[in-house]
Amino acid sequence: MVITDVETANNLAFALEQKEGYNESLFILQNIISQYPDRIVAYLNLADIEWVLNHKNEAEKYYKLYLSLMKKQKKDLNRIPQRVYNRIK
Repeated sequence: MVITDVETANNLAFALEQKEGYNESLFILQNIISQYPDRIVAYLNLADIEWVLNHKNEAEKYYKLYLSLMKKQKKDLNRIPQRVYNRIK
């Protein structure tokens, strides 16, 4: 799957997640991070889905990547959801 509009693709993945279309959302998000590895929010969305699917190790990996990219790109760390810290303990 070639992603030409990353924001639209990410929004679609998020909408699918909200409607419990986890597998479809995972597919889109994996393509996003493969083609746009600096798309920070995709890691958070991917981690959240892995968490819901009870893939805790995968979720933790993506939460850590999300946190690392937020720091690396000097983003506002106050915007990081508390669940990220809770789930990487």
